[in-house]
Amino acid sequence: MAEHFLCQGEWVNFSNGAVEEMYEFWLMEIGDDPATSGLRSIQNHLLDFRYISGGRQFGMDKNAMPKELLNEDSLTELIRLISMIQVDPLKVASLIAHDLEMVERWKVRLAKMESAVRNTLSELNNT
Repeated sequence: MAEHFLCQGEWVNFSNGAVEEMYEFWLMEIGDDPATSGLRSIQNHLLDFRYISGGRQFGMDKNAMPKELLNEDSLTELIRLISMIQVDPLKVASLIAHDLEMVERWKVRLAKMESAVRNTLSELNNT
C-alpha cells in the first residue's frame, strides 16, 4: 500500500513504511514541546494520523492542504522539515540505505513536496 501526496496537481507516492519513518523523524525533530505554533500544528496533525496506514497522506497544494496547516507558520516549518530529509533521505529511510537509485527517487519526490508547499505559502501570502 502507498501514501499519496498531492503536489501541484501531481500525486507523489511513498510506501506506508517510508511515510511512517518520515513522520517519526518529523515528530522527533519537533520534540515534546514544539518551539512554534506552526510546529505544534504539524505535530498535532501527525499524531492524529500516524497510525492510520494508507490514511496519513495529505495534499501539499493550497486547495488540498489540511486547514490546520494552512498558515504561514506551519507551511514554513513544513518546508524546513521536508528539506531536512531531502538533503539526506537516509536520516529517515533506513530501508533504502543500500539502494542509491531509491535515494535519488526520494530526493525527487521530496523536491516536489517542498516545491508544492512553497507554492502554497506563496499563494497564501498573495491573498
